[in-house]
Amino acid sequence: MADNQRDLSKKTSLDQSIERIGEMEDQLNEMLDAIQRQNHNQSQLQNSLLLLQQHMSTIKSQVDLDKQKNDSLLSTMSKILEDLKKTAKPKYVSIDDIPGIRIPRWYDVNIDVLPQQEEGAGFNYNDRLEGTIGINPDGPFVVTQMTCLWQPLGLINDQYANPYIINNTNIIENVAIGRYLPISAFCLVVNSLGITNSVSTGYNTPSLAQLSNNLGNIYEKGPISDIPEFDFEIKITGNGRLWNDTPSFGHAFYGDAGQPLYLGIGGIFEKNDRITVIATQQKDVNYYGRLKISFHGYQILNPIVVSDYIGY
Repeated sequence: MADNQRDLSKKTSLDQSIERIGEMEDQLNEMLDAIQRQNHNQSQLQNSLLLLQQHMSTIKSQVDLDKQKNDSLLSTMSKILEDLKKTAKPKYVSIDDIPGIRIPRWYDVNIDVLPQQEEGAGFNYNDRLEGTIGINPDGPFVVTQMTCLWQPLGLINDQYANPYIINNTNIIENVAIGRYLPISAFCLVVNSLGITNSVSTGYNTPSLAQLSNNLGNIYEKGPISDIPEFDFEIKITGNGRLWNDTPSFGHAFYGDAGQPLYLGIGGIFEKNDRITVIATQQKDVNYYGRLKISFHGYQILNPIVVSDYIGY
């Protein structure tokens, strides 16, 4: 009996141990399941992180590629701009840079002038006269100097100053016909005039009246009566440009002491342009004569248009 109780007690204790072991196994299995779930979640998290890292790496690679493209584009644009600057930079800065052989050249503008009293003889009198000449098509003409002269051409001797020998009726044959004279009496008056508008003691100190007319003989004219007075205006016919927008006094174009007028800078006439001179009479002349306005300089033997190279 006692043995049976012990055996029963042992069996009960064993059943309890087996039951506890079963519980422990269940707990262990739960823990293993939890660990597996955690590992699975961690694996998913790691996979997500890996995918995110790969995505970020792809984005970074694309950004780097775009940056390289932008840098390359900027570099190309910089080169293009540099090339444009070199291309846009004018090749010629001044007239001296333009290629072509230079040869001396003179262009003369002639203006025929009739005396006012011949208006009734079939001539149209006008105190504003114009002359022009065309530029050779070989190339541009650069003016460096000017000379303006007056040439008497009237064949009637008594139209000139002092045509008769004093106290004699013989005509002086060697008058001013064909000679070249100044286009203004300014220099002659300055060099000859002594006491202005006063009674003269002789031709060493003449008065202005005596230079203009010898009051002692109505048939005689003073020495400056052969000299005209003109104002000049110069323009380039073809493009409308003017050298002076208002007429300037003739002596300014005559030069100094008979020397040509040296221009401060070369005046440019394009090929096929025309030099036009407008002359305005400030004193009527008594005879037929011719204005001769000579433009000195050089022509560039290169049929170009200067304005296309250096502008205006």
